[in-house]
Amino acid sequence: GGHERSLHRGRRAQALKARTAPVRILESGASFGGGDAAAAAVSTAAATAAATAATAVSGGAFGVAATQASSAQLLRRPVRQPPLPYSSLPTPGLHDSLQYHFFLGGGLFLALRVFHTASLQSTTAWLHEPGLGTVELVNTYTPLAADRAAPGLFLEGEEITIADGGDGSVAIDLRPTSASAIAALRRAQVGDGASTGRPELRLRANEGHAFGWIPAGADGSSDGPVIHRPQMTARVASWRGEEVSGYGYSKRYYAIYPRHNGWRFIHGVSGPHLSGVVDSGAGSGAAPVAPSPDSPTPPSIVWTADATFGDHKYNYFKLLAPEGHGSGQLRESAQADTYQQQDAAYGVIGGERVTASLREIATWHTILGGGGGGAMEMKYENRLCAFTLQVGDRPPTTGVAYNERCFGCLW
Repeated sequence: GGHERSLHRGRRAQALKARTAPVRILESGASFGGGDAAAAAVSTAAATAAATAATAVSGGAFGVAATQASSAQLLRRPVRQPPLPYSSLPTPGLHDSLQYHFFLGGGLFLALRVFHTASLQSTTAWLHEPGLGTVELVNTYTPLAADRAAPGLFLEGEEITIADGGDGSVAIDLRPTSASAIAALRRAQVGDGASTGRPELRLRANEGHAFGWIPAGADGSSDGPVIHRPQMTARVASWRGEEVSGYGYSKRYYAIYPRHNGWRFIHGVSGPHLSGVVDSGAGSGAAPVAPSPDSPTPPSIVWTADATFGDHKYNYFKLLAPEGHGSGQLRESAQADTYQQQDAAYGVIGGERVTASLREIATWHTILGGGGGGAMEMKYENRLCAFTLQVGDRPPTTGVAYNERCFGCLW
């Protein structure tokens, strides 16, 4: 209520004093509110963007006008993100999060996430594969070193390197230190890194279309937008002696957030051509074949959330249909028509009921923080699921999905 809004205004004011805004613009030719000064700033930033081919992403008059209640905004590519954390000074309520996951050939699934708050920085990564089952790769509170002078986003630690450099490409290298993760990667014939003597899993990706909006409870004049990249394509050059490829997703959000939050999130890819299954092993049942970027027909891609940030309701349901892959045109449910249950999400698009149904294949979870003293504490759970997409009375399509559930204190 009013107390939470008062706290948010105070935290936002403190954050504004602690940092300066980078140069930002999205959507060449777009016009946003703010009068002549804002228009001049947009024009200047657009000229800079033309010279540099990318700009940093922020909200409000700096580029993203969309909200969860409007249509998503198709962002100019390539997307150049600010450093993580976006503010280098500790600020109550500051929350900065970066995540990726990928559905790859041979049943390989990989997920990783970085949470940064005033009380901690957490980096986690895990995989699932038929022959290996579920393997935790990284779970550390050792902060990643950020190169704040790099063109885009660059993070590095003992076990992971992320280079999301604003040129449309992403490079992720994972070199876990735990004995179980090392053994699993060696079983999958992942080669050792040149300097570590440990297996190094190397993934390379292209970002695809990017979409953004200002999330519930955020302030578009100072907080950052949420950046969704649901159409990523990725490859691992050597997994069990072969190259594997597939689709993936990335999300980045950074703002002053309320303390108490909870959300459910689904990202799924499906197609009518995905009738085969692979034995998922480890007692998990059969898993659908992941869509291939080499298929002549692109998959349907859904991403949807049902959440509460403080006192603010937040939900959306987005569908990138096969015919929308080239243009990035989305089909979207109204906020009032979408919600989630334990194993399904629902929306209404173009008068048709859309259902995204899940069947769990594998799960992984951890408790983030929990040290007391006002520090962040959340239960963070990921699931790899078989996915069925039903749009109206049309034949269903099948594939794979990532399901995330997270509840607790965000900072």
